[in-house]
Amino acid sequence: MSEVTTMRRRVRNLFEVENVGLIDGVFRGSLGIAMLLGVLLVPTISSSLLVSLTLVAIYLGLTAFLSWDPVYALAKRFRSQARERATVIIHSVPRHSEPVVSEVFHKKAA
Repeated sequence: MSEVTTMRRRVRNLFEVENVGLIDGVFRGSLGIAMLLGVLLVPTISSSLLVSLTLVAIYLGLTAFLSWDPVYALAKRFRSQARERATVIIHSVPRHSEPVVSEVFHKKAA
């Protein structure tokens, strides 16, 4: 029984570490390679654009290779914090009595 719980815990931790899916990783890798080839093949590119495109291509390639994106991790963290705040706010609102519903909206049994 302990082996099963250990395996479930490992699988859960794996999904927390890998936040870039297969399709997203393939797309990122392809886009990074295409950007690097574009930087290498276009001779009339400015130096600032060359540096910025190269850095973006390296970022895309690394996140595709590692299957982890720090921007996704931050977004997930902020989204979970916002969800927790929303539940606290929802639960702190005082509840009113049952809403009055007209008989028109009730279905009558045949």
